[in-house]
Amino acid sequence: MSLVLESFPVGALGCTCSIVGCTETGEALVIDPGGDVDEIVAKLEKLGLKAKFLLHTHAHFDHIMGSRGMREKTGA
Repeated sequence: MSLVLESFPVGALGCTCSIVGCTETGEALVIDPGGDVDEIVAKLEKLGLKAKFLLHTHAHFDHIMGSRGMREKTGA
């Protein structure tokens, strides 16, 4: 089993979004999806992963702005 970890800035304030995934199961956790949903989804697809869970370190707007879009596009 290999662990995938990728972090990158999203949204107007550049909140750090992280993808943690398992290459064996193809499942991933998206941490702080603060915007740029299409970019996050594209990175998941490039990595061959499907978002299963969304995790927020806290509820400031720059950390949660993309949550609804991620849920609608991925079912996470």
